[in-house]
Amino acid sequence: MYKIINSDFIGFEGDVTMRRVDIIVDTAADIPQPESHWSVGSMALIADTKEIKVLNNAREWV
Repeated sequence: MYKIINSDFIGFEGDVTMRRVDIIVDTAADIPQPESHWSVGSMALIADTKEIKVLNNAREWV
């Protein structure tokens, strides 16, 4: 499970409103597949390890 803690408007891709989001999860296993409207640069903060993963152009958390 995750919680969105920040969401910023980035722009439009066609008629989709793109947003850069920051989410928080308990463990790395809780990081979800990115939603289609989440933009590159979105971040996942992992509470138990204090790591940050960033969504790249390949739609992967790295």
